[in-house]
Amino acid sequence: MPSRSSPGSVSGTHVIVESPPLPGAPYFLQGPFTTKETWLDSVTFGNNIPGWRDKLKNGQSATTTMNGVATTARVTNGHSIFLYKWGGQVWKQEMTGSHNIWLVPPAQDPLDLDDARSNAEALGKFNQSIRSVYTALEGGVVVGELGQTLRMIKNPAQGLRRSVDAFHDLATQVRKRFPATRLSYRKVAEALSDLWLEAQFGWRPLLNDVKDGCDALDKLNTGRPLSVRRVTGRSESKVDFPWTHSSSLVGVTSWGLDERVVGTVQTVYRGAVRVEALSPGQMDARLFGFDLASFVPTAWELIPYSFLIDYFSNVGDIITGWSNLGVNIAWCNRTSRRSIEKTVTSREQLPRNSLVTSVTFAPAKYVCTKRRVLRTEYTGTTVPGFVFQVPSLGSLKWLNIAALIVSRNSDRQWRYD
Repeated sequence: MPSRSSPGSVSGTHVIVESPPLPGAPYFLQGPFTTKETWLDSVTFGNNIPGWRDKLKNGQSATTTMNGVATTARVTNGHSIFLYKWGGQVWKQEMTGSHNIWLVPPAQDPLDLDDARSNAEALGKFNQSIRSVYTALEGGVVVGELGQTLRMIKNPAQGLRRSVDAFHDLATQVRKRFPATRLSYRKVAEALSDLWLEAQFGWRPLLNDVKDGCDALDKLNTGRPLSVRRVTGRSESKVDFPWTHSSSLVGVTSWGLDERVVGTVQTVYRGAVRVEALSPGQMDARLFGFDLASFVPTAWELIPYSFLIDYFSNVGDIITGWSNLGVNIAWCNRTSRRSIEKTVTSREQLPRNSLVTSVTFAPAKYVCTKRRVLRTEYTGTTVPGFVFQVPSLGSLKWLNIAALIVSRNSDRQWRYD
């Protein structure tokens, strides 16, 4: 796993200068003191996933792990002036810089923060985001278009199924009209040939209509309006640590330091839901194109019922699968960010020396944040798969393949010699 690191630092200078009112160089009452804090940030990534852009496009997981620790810090210099009288003269003490704030990171470790509340809330929002996707789909235009497309397949397929039954009945009647002689067999063959030619003109348009519907379904699927929708859920919780206070006095200059530490836990779930047919069956042109021109009328048992069974079975799979859409998690990852932020601010306080006549105070401020970030693929429980049905397309009783099988078995009892 590749890793990288980078150094970080923060520095500050503190000084108190006393200036006499008479001409002359000021002298330092304290400082200048310069402090510097250094640290090392680091991050480790999981191995790169080849073709991750295509994976995301196709609704597949492309999450790589990431584990990092980073510290940021900044100092805002302050400026204060204290005027006091002594010996009949006015004197000035001026404090600039970091106001003697100790520039160290927080003592607390971000990993000690409890993320249970943040995780539960983020997962709840993630689930709400998932529900909003399938709620919108269930009542949206996409499902309406899908219903129309499926009916484009179902209706002509029903017509073709009825035409096959009618053809079988007529062919059986042709066979029964003639006695079982070699001459009558030839007449049966001629009659079946004429009947088959008539059937072709009725079957071909229905087959083409089914193909058009399947092409429309393929385009609907390839355009990916039903495929993948991005979802997120995030939550953040905070915890306050006890404040600390301190005071300093140098000459007549006095000030206080207030330290506040806040812990923050943020959990983010990112993912995608896949809306797909419960059956992956796609229409193959070869499955609905049994060759109408290749029928040999003198071999009744060669009527391609096996192809019809495959064909109708495939239509049934498609309509069943696409009528009952499933919403499932395509991929999901979880990012946990835990941070400890320490803020130290100088403040004005009442002078401890009665000689002080006025105070002008602009506080100094030090903010330091320690962060730990962990990103992993999430495979835990979110919500169960959701299924909804396109209206009026649930029943497929018209695909009664058993009837074709029975009729074909009965025809095997009659052969042309």
